[in-house]
Amino acid sequence: MAGPPGLKPLVAVAQVTSTPDKELNFAACAGLVREAARRDACLVFLPEGFDYIGSDAAQTLSLAEGLDGDLMGRYAQLARYRRGPPPPSSRGPGWRRRSRGCRLRDPRPRRSRGDPGDCGVWLSLGGFHERGRDWPTTQRIYNCHVLLDPAGRLVAAYRKTHLCDVELEGRVTMKESSFTNPGTEIVAPVSTPAGKLGLSVCYDLRFPEISLALRRAGAEILTYPSAFTIPTGSAHWEVSSAPQPQPLPRPLVPRPRKGQVAQPAQPQRPRPNRALCPASPPWATVRHRRQCRIPRQCRIPRQCRIPRQVLLRARAIESQCYVVAAAQTGKNHERRTSYGHALVVDPWGAVVAQCREGPGLCYAEIDLDYLHRIRREIPVHGHRRPDLYGTVAAAGLAPAP
Repeated sequence: MAGPPGLKPLVAVAQVTSTPDKELNFAACAGLVREAARRDACLVFLPEGFDYIGSDAAQTLSLAEGLDGDLMGRYAQLARYRRGPPPPSSRGPGWRRRSRGCRLRDPRPRRSRGDPGDCGVWLSLGGFHERGRDWPTTQRIYNCHVLLDPAGRLVAAYRKTHLCDVELEGRVTMKESSFTNPGTEIVAPVSTPAGKLGLSVCYDLRFPEISLALRRAGAEILTYPSAFTIPTGSAHWEVSSAPQPQPLPRPLVPRPRKGQVAQPAQPQRPRPNRALCPASPPWATVRHRRQCRIPRQCRIPRQCRIPRQVLLRARAIESQCYVVAAAQTGKNHERRTSYGHALVVDPWGAVVAQCREGPGLCYAEIDLDYLHRIRREIPVHGHRRPDLYGTVAAAGLAPAP
């Protein structure tokens, strides 16, 4: 279902602040989905916990629903949402209407405006709190990534297989397994207008085996909808490398001339190491670009700090797939603040879109021609040596032809 050659489907990645109020959360997510639809996005990604984030385990369990519940029905209706005319600034001469799927950007200029409101959107709902069939016996839920098509049909449901049980000394302790059941299977990639979509959730990012198994099954886009807190997000999402503080050089004491009193030496401040700065980071202010190019979030004075979305970029590079990561941001309740940084990484490992601070959307065009060119030029998948270290494969997933 990928678009015709030369056309690049547009996807929207959401960054939201979910609370225990499900109605408030749905209103916020619905507004973002409608905005993305008006801008001709064919697929919208919502983060883990888009439905709600409870203040404790008891509240999380009490608010959970089944996939056949009222909330999922409302999201199915939202996927069928018939978009109205897009904003005047977003409807340029280079677009045309597709008979199926969604509008895609067309490099050939056309004057025809087409008929507004002709299709819905695909919805990637990452991290739905699902009461499964075993709820009466286990009293535990599933962390379920749901994919809906523009007709509102449930196309795929992946239940998170790696549960986040971590203990960062002095910062945070999480034990997802105390109220969540792990999933037992990996879902095969799903064909969408943007490409073949492989489903994962949050902490699955730590395990390259699942991304490699999805790549072997034909995935072109990997998804990691997440709800990391600030401590866990900095440990997973955006691992930063900062140079060590530079020692001050020895002060230069000028030799006083005859008849002059020696002045106390003034230490010289170290000059920033420009070699460590990226060429033109999008998250740097104009003043920083002109000087040291220090990112806005840097708290190390007179140092160059390079943020690198290490794990997300690693998954993109090793699998040669696009990586889409929707995220929670801001204060979800009194005891929790989420990390944010929703973004899209291309198959070369470059960050091509990233949300600003606070709730909102970022957009990226999925260039499958570019993806397949990378795979042809560097055929990593064909260079693997299963005779030496085996094959990364998941039960029930057939390798792509």
